[in-house]
Amino acid sequence: MWITTGSNLEELVVSLNRHPSPSDTPGSVAAEEGHKFILIANEAIQARLAALRAIEKAEGGEERYLEHLAETQKLSTVTIEAVIRTGELLAEPRKVPIREPSVGSGSFRGSEPSLPPTIDKKRSYMYQTLKKHEDKVRELVEEALKGEGIPMWRAILAKLLKKTPKDPVDLPDGVFDVIVVDPP
Repeated sequence: MWITTGSNLEELVVSLNRHPSPSDTPGSVAAEEGHKFILIANEAIQARLAALRAIEKAEGGEERYLEHLAETQKLSTVTIEAVIRTGELLAEPRKVPIREPSVGSGSFRGSEPSLPPTIDKKRSYMYQTLKKHEDKVRELVEEALKGEGIPMWRAILAKLLKKTPKDPVDLPDGVFDVIVVDPP
């Protein structure tokens, strides 16, 4: 397990730099380890956010609040880096054809699953999208840090996927014929 409590941030950063690494581990195993790291780090971030809310309510002092905020920002940034690395690992094609003939027909049956068992297609898509827009992700993280916010990878993903409204179509001026067909 990479993190037990989420309190030792330096240990967390060291473990991120050690895993996932494409050269050390096969892509599927490294991606699965990265996914575990992200899940645990997300829980640690939620715990830190709860601590920040408690400090605000208890009026525990601005210095203490700023310390917790800085640690939470650092943890969130590390988690975003892990998401990007995991997306990089998942983007590598890993389909391996199965060489056993299926029973009866003599033909080959499909291929091995390309994703680790703990990562579904939706999560893989999220990670790969953040990897694909890595530069924009880093800009959004910097923007959040400047505003003393906490960069969350799901919020960044939502901003990346948000569809911008299209410009309205300019209709021609004047009189023109229009045929409207309304099926029964």
